[in-house]
Amino acid sequence: MSRPWHKGTPCPHLSPDILGQFDTFQDWINHARRALTGYENSMGYPVSPVCIDALGRRCSIGNEFERARDEGTFPIRYFVDCKLIEITTVEVVLNANQS
Repeated sequence: MSRPWHKGTPCPHLSPDILGQFDTFQDWINHARRALTGYENSMGYPVSPVCIDALGRRCSIGNEFERARDEGTFPIRYFVDCKLIEITTVEVVLNANQS
């Protein structure tokens, strides 16, 4: 049985605004505490960056970073916000016709 929460949800109109990356597991160990703190949303509340591996899987706890190391899916990139990708009217009409 497929578990849909293991698959990413496509959002073709959004692109993560990448703040940085960890190239290796050791890089994550050495720099994560500093690199992943100090971010705020537009209202001034603290937010935690989202970390994703090279396959697009979210990494939020240690064993997920270990899995990325073991499977060779570094670099791990991190972001807080997404930017909107411009969608043309032609793309919207084509997508509507395919549904």
